[in-house]
Amino acid sequence: MRRIGYVFTLAVALAMLASASFAQDGKLKIKVTPPQAYVFVDGNAINDGSHSMKLAAGKHTVVVVNYGFKISSQDVNIDAGKTTDLNVALEAYGDKVAGPWGRVYISGTDTSAAVLANGKTPGYFVGHVDEFDNDFWLWKQELLLPPGTHHLTITRAGKELWSGDVKVEAGKKVSINVGKNSQVTTDWSKRDADLTKKAPLPRFYAGIASATVVVAPVKATVTNSTANINCGQSTNLEWTTADAVDVSYDNGVGKVANSGSQPVSPHATTTYTLTATNVCGGSSTQTAAFHVTGSIEPIPEVVLQSVFYPTDYPDKRNPQVGLVKSQELELATLAGGFKKYLEYDGDAKLSVEAYADIRGSKPHNQDLSERRVERIKQYLVDQGISADKVQTAAYGKERPMDKSEVKTLESTNPNPAPKARARNAQGTWYAYNRRADIILLPSGKKSAQFYPNNADDSGVIWQIPKPGLKKVEAAQ
Repeated sequence: MRRIGYVFTLAVALAMLASASFAQDGKLKIKVTPPQAYVFVDGNAINDGSHSMKLAAGKHTVVVVNYGFKISSQDVNIDAGKTTDLNVALEAYGDKVAGPWGRVYISGTDTSAAVLANGKTPGYFVGHVDEFDNDFWLWKQELLLPPGTHHLTITRAGKELWSGDVKVEAGKKVSINVGKNSQVTTDWSKRDADLTKKAPLPRFYAGIASATVVVAPVKATVTNSTANINCGQSTNLEWTTADAVDVSYDNGVGKVANSGSQPVSPHATTTYTLTATNVCGGSSTQTAAFHVTGSIEPIPEVVLQSVFYPTDYPDKRNPQVGLVKSQELELATLAGGFKKYLEYDGDAKLSVEAYADIRGSKPHNQDLSERRVERIKQYLVDQGISADKVQTAAYGKERPMDKSEVKTLESTNPNPAPKARARNAQGTWYAYNRRADIILLPSGKKSAQFYPNNADDSGVIWQIPKPGLKKVEAAQ
């Protein structure tokens, strides 16, 4: 009988312990819009859609996310033995997205697991497995990513089910089988062509047994309220980003909001670099430079060299072709020096003036020189120079360089022309007039106009007849 009493007492104690444990838990009943939205609790991927879940009593951070919508994050208090209702409606966000892109297909794992691209936090969520695992006839469930290498993580309930680098190629499909830990790349050009015709595409689309997620690249802009300040003076960094998850500055500033402003007090000339990243895997970096008056530093040199083009390039069909490698390098050097120079003179600008040789009609050469000057401006802007810092002018065949001036330039050129080319004064005169001069304002310093005889691609630029397209493209 005593043993029976012991057993009874133990059973009662276990029941009371289970009851006490249950009393410490509560429930969260969450409703989400759109219905495909995914729920994270305390950083762990839980499930997609509206549902109820048991949680320990206390405060929890609940994040609801769906790509193409603004993320929702809030702290929720769960009471023991009670149900807490939460209704979260996400707001659609972002412009439509154009290609190129490749497709990712995922199988062989928990279909409710979250898929994260190029990060580990909920902000890098792109969808869940069940949105990317169908490819039957009219029904497509697909993740479209820009070409490049992306690091994908598949996770649920605090457990990482798979993680690895995935090489995405334009017009190709990568099939990931998590169970087999395999990746297979196949042709996807037909579907890619169909989507390209409809581009740009919405970031998120869901239908019956269909879903498409199209990931957009990150963008960022930075401005500084005062480029030149006195020692001890403060100024503001100001920035905006689009589609960024994490945004930060160097030089001791650290992580910042996606858009905003912050005062800084540099004690010497300082360049602050902002880096913004997102699920696309790429990053956008922008800089703001402040010159502190009184700093003992030499004024940066701006190396100005005229830019030369091959005959009749860029043409109407190929407006991006014609800026060969040697001339790009000259412009890259110019851009680097000019950006540093702006720390000393924030009002400085560049003036680019393009010309054409005398062959061809006046309208033809006017259009040609306009394409030349715009191509240079585009390149400088791509190098990080603000578009409003580059003035342009196109003169066509109206202001040809005199033959005597060309002769003087060649006689003093530090890089003499090859003998065969030097004997052809007419061809050299043509070549000198297929150029763009660059002037630093307001100083008026003008680019050196020496023809780049020592460049590997100088023959392509000098050629009197129009070079073939493939030849020029190979020189770029």
